[in-house]
Amino acid sequence: ITEELRLGSVSIMVHQLLQDLKSGDRQASQSLVIVLDDFDLFAHPGKQSLLYSLFDLVQAQSTPMAVVGCTCRVDVKSLLEKRVFSRFSQRHIYLHGVPTIDAYVSVLRRALTLPEDNHVLKANPAFVKQWQQHVDEALANAQVLATLRRMFDLCRDLRPLLHLGMAALCRTTADRPHLLPADLYEVGLLQREDAKVNLLLGVSVLEICLLIALLQASSGGSGGAGEAANFETAYDHYKRLVLDPELRERSVDLFSKPVAYKAWEHLLDLEVIRHVDGSKKGPGEFRPVRLMLEDNQLNELLDKYAGLPKYVRHWGKQCLDI
Repeated sequence: ITEELRLGSVSIMVHQLLQDLKSGDRQASQSLVIVLDDFDLFAHPGKQSLLYSLFDLVQAQSTPMAVVGCTCRVDVKSLLEKRVFSRFSQRHIYLHGVPTIDAYVSVLRRALTLPEDNHVLKANPAFVKQWQQHVDEALANAQVLATLRRMFDLCRDLRPLLHLGMAALCRTTADRPHLLPADLYEVGLLQREDAKVNLLLGVSVLEICLLIALLQASSGGSGGAGEAANFETAYDHYKRLVLDPELRERSVDLFSKPVAYKAWEHLLDLEVIRHVDGSKKGPGEFRPVRLMLEDNQLNELLDKYAGLPKYVRHWGKQCLDI
């Protein structure tokens, strides 16, 4: 790389790179594989000149090269312009995410494990052993595992997981050179603030009770896994809770059905619950709905909600089998 290229713009360097690739020869040139991470960023409208040039070089077969694009977007082909799409080989390899929470945690453990071939670390095996012990203890912590489970349930993309590990490593210091469970847990709280849970912290106790009642009325739990229920069945569960003799002494109010249905409609507006069918036929009280919350989201809501009666929180935990 000449001094002129080093000080030049990106477009100049790309132009020179393409010229060098065009000057190659299939007999004498060494094979080249170009990997484009976040391939969808190169496919934005008006920014596909680089893709066009690279695909054109591959199709011309003047240089032994291949272009591999990596992306998390399944619809990335729809972003390509016609001239670029026509030069695409139409070869796809779909890689599925980690299937289990144990495999998910193992990825983070491998990322946090110190390399064995580092000559500096080989001179200090005691530190390596101690570091690995702290990593194992941190990943065995109940709060850390709950945080990782929540991330796994919401999104199995490994990039947030690796970002969590990197942010936790940045908390180590010269005085405290080891990883602690609090590092992973606190970073996880900062990174995984749930907007839906924060939104529900402002709803009424009645609406929290209806959510728990809907969870109880659905045979398979939340997250769309169980059977759909409707307002009438959820209200019956809520009514049985409030009329429990043990609960009357704790002053949990029984609201009338019209008032409860207004709260139900508010939950529909927030899209916390959603009608199973798209039609609007029939009375709203009998239309089946599903709870659009994961179990861990509802559990976090029960823990964070200020002023929630203890019996209601206990009822929700029982429905979640926690």
